[in-house]
Amino acid sequence: MFVKIETCGAIFAKRWSQVLFFYRKRIFIEYRRKGVKE
Repeated sequence: MFVKIETCGAIFAKRWSQVLFFYRKRIFIEYRRKGVKE
């Protein structure tokens, strides 16, 4: 049971880091676009 929870946590952390990276990239692109517009 412990191993199952650990793997689940690892998968969740991996997915979360990917989502965070995607969001950061998107925000950065939007910020740059706004900066270029202004």
